[in-house]
Amino acid sequence: ERECVKKAEQELKNRYESLENKYDKFLAGNYDYKANTYETNKINLLSNPTSLYTKQPTVYYGLMYLAKNAKKEVKIHTPYKELKNIKVPTTIMTNSAENNGNIFGAVDYLNHKKDIINTGVTIKEYEGGISYHGKSMTIDDDIAIVGSFNMDMRSAYIDTELMLVINSKDINKQLKASMEEYEKKAATVKNETEYSHIPEGMKMK
Repeated sequence: ERECVKKAEQELKNRYESLENKYDKFLAGNYDYKANTYETNKINLLSNPTSLYTKQPTVYYGLMYLAKNAKKEVKIHTPYKELKNIKVPTTIMTNSAENNGNIFGAVDYLNHKKDIINTGVTIKEYEGGISYHGKSMTIDDDIAIVGSFNMDMRSAYIDTELMLVINSKDINKQLKASMEEYEKKAATVKNETEYSHIPEGMKMK
């Protein structure tokens, strides 16, 4: 009967009604989910331990294992980054320092930009105006990965992060298309101070 509980109840009801109006077909009893979903070969959930304090970097090890065993290409979207060399062509998109909503992430990126360039990966800096916060990867043409893991030390060793690994060419294709929409607003890094490609109408500081 507490007022805060009543308020929360009303907020949930209002949210449900707004979702019902916006996505009514998904809530309909006769909605054909099979016709509107994608087939997958396998789905795995990677998780860090749920214990307090420092953890074994289970998610990081899992992601790097998948990336190192890629046959054709790896694409990573993350606000932050902590990479080792991967043997196939690899693209990583992160926020430019100016577009990063996290000042510590921006400073960390600038401090380690040369090291990241030296790994040989292609770096794209997102300049969309709003700090990019997506965390996703694609590997070759059949693995799609989404979740909460940032490519940084905190996500690896402290936070309890989750990443969903989906073996599906259809999902991989869909995720790549979404990534490429963001990459239209990203500049390609040439070196610490120059860019080999800047999207039309965009100025990099």
